[in-house]
Amino acid sequence: FTRAAKNRSADIEDDLTDAQLVTTVMNYSIDPYDFDDEQLFKMALIIFRYYDLPNEFDIDETTIVHFFRIVREMYESENYFHNFKHAWGVMHMCFQILKNGGERFLDRFDVFTVLIAALCHDVRHPGNSNAYEVATESYVSKKFSKVNEVCVLERYHAHVTASILLTEDDVGYNLLSSMNQADRERFVQQVDFIILGTDMAKHVILVNEARDFASRATSEILQCNSTSSNVSANSQASSAQRSSVRLQRGRKSQNSSRDEQDDEPSQESKSPRSPRNLSIMVSRHVSTQLLPDADARLHLKRVIVHSADIGAQTQSIEVALKWVDRVYSEYRDQAERERNLGIMTSPFLHDLKEDTKVFSTQYSFINDVVEPIWVALTTLIPDLRFALDQLVANKTYYQGLF
Repeated sequence: FTRAAKNRSADIEDDLTDAQLVTTVMNYSIDPYDFDDEQLFKMALIIFRYYDLPNEFDIDETTIVHFFRIVREMYESENYFHNFKHAWGVMHMCFQILKNGGERFLDRFDVFTVLIAALCHDVRHPGNSNAYEVATESYVSKKFSKVNEVCVLERYHAHVTASILLTEDDVGYNLLSSMNQADRERFVQQVDFIILGTDMAKHVILVNEARDFASRATSEILQCNSTSSNVSANSQASSAQRSSVRLQRGRKSQNSSRDEQDDEPSQESKSPRSPRNLSIMVSRHVSTQLLPDADARLHLKRVIVHSADIGAQTQSIEVALKWVDRVYSEYRDQAERERNLGIMTSPFLHDLKEDTKVFSTQYSFINDVVEPIWVALTTLIPDLRFALDQLVANKTYYQGLF
C-alpha cells in the first residue's frame, strides 16, 4: 500500500470519492464532451493518483488542479477539434496505453512527462494547419519557423508548455517546484521532444520507431522462452493483475514523513461499496531490460503520445463518429477561410462537402496512417489488441458508407 496523496483539500477529497468517476476514467471509450471541465479535472487527478504522482513528486493536489485549469484556459474553446477536450482525450488515451501494458517499459518520471505532454500538446492551437500558418505568414509561422521543418505549431505548443512549467514557485500551479534544477530542465526538454513528435510530418519516423520497439520486444520474448521454461508472473499478468495493488484514499498528515510506511487498512476500508473509502488501483512498475536507457524510453514516449493523438478511431464507433464530425468541421472551417483569402494549402480540405467523401477520406486515414502505428504498438503491448480490433472494425464501417 502506498502513502495517501499529499495535502488533499477537503473539496477535492469529497468530489473524488464518487465511484462513478473512478469507474468512468478506467473505461477506454470516453467522450470528454459528456463531462464538464470540472469533472474532467477530477478524472485527470484520478489518473495522477493512479500512478501516485502527487507523492512521488511531492506535489500538492490543489496545485495539480490549478495547473489543469491554467492549461484549459490556454486552449481555444471555439475550435471544433483542437481544444481542451481533445487534449484531455489524448491524455486519457495515453493513460489507457500505459495501464494496459505500456507502463512496464517506463518509470514514473516517464509517466509524468507523457501525461503532461499529452495534455499540453496542442495548447494555444489556432484551429489551422501548419501549412495555413505558413501560407498566411502568421506571427506563429514567423516566430517558430525553422529551416527544413514546417512544424511551427508544434514548436509553438512546446514553447507555451515550457513557459507554464518553468513558472515561479508563488504562482500556485508549478508542478515541478520540488525538483532540482537539472530534473526540471530534463522534464521540460523531454516534454518538448514529445510534443514535437506530434507533428504529422514525423509520422513515418515514428511508425518505424514503433516497429523497431515491437521487433525488439518480440526478439526478447523469443529469447526468454528459449532460455527458460519459467516465465515470470509479471510478464504473464494481465494489465489488471499488474495493477492489482490498491491505493487507499485516506488522508495524510502534513507532518508525516514521506518515508513513513502505511498501516494495513481494515477490512471496512477495503470495501468498494463505501464511497468514502473507495480505493483505486495503483500501478507498480515492473523493471525491464528491454529499454534500459533513457533515450530509448524517450522515443517510446513520443510514440505513445503520437499514437494517442491520432488514436480516437480506436474507440467505440459511437465515440469515433463524434470525433470524425469535429475534426472535419474544423477542416471545413479552414477551407472556408482559405477560399476567402484565395489560397489552397491542402486540396482535400476543399473536397469535403459530401459525407461519402468524408468517410472515404477517413477510411484512407485509418488505413494509411493510424493502423500501421497501432499494429506496431499492439505488437509491443499485446493487451491493447482490443483497440486495434476496434480500429479495424471502424475502418470497415466507414468503407460501407461510400
